[in-house]
Amino acid sequence: MKKVIYIFLNSLFAISVVNAQNTADNKKNIAGAHISFSNTAHDFGIIQYLGNGSYIYVFTNTGTEPLVVTNCIKGCGCTSVTWTKDPVNPGEKGMVKATYDTRKVGDFNRGVDVYSNDLENPKINLRLKGTVEKIPIDSLSDTHN
Repeated sequence: MKKVIYIFLNSLFAISVVNAQNTADNKKNIAGAHISFSNTAHDFGIIQYLGNGSYIYVFTNTGTEPLVVTNCIKGCGCTSVTWTKDPVNPGEKGMVKATYDTRKVGDFNRGVDVYSNDLENPKINLRLKGTVEKIPIDSLSDTHN
């Protein structure tokens, strides 16, 4: 009886190891374009009024086919966006540059939807947040002199 249990447990272990290996191999060998961002959110913290509200999100094509970012849709008029328009070959990098209008004082948390030919993740949301500090009072008086 102990021998039967021993054989059963060893068989079960061998099957689980083979299954785990097959799953890992399948993920490695999926054909197509795959977009992988180094990060999908950026927090500026506090930005000066009229300061630099731009951030570049870098992505890599981790797939086996060229990746094309087909569109980037900003969440509001206070954000602008540019991106790599040419196909990105496997292993190469591209970028999405989002810029928040720092003339708008206060907290912000905005998104940009990135659309690509990645069949698993055709839409990825990037977040841009921070706080634009109030206009310094002395700069207001300088404009009226």
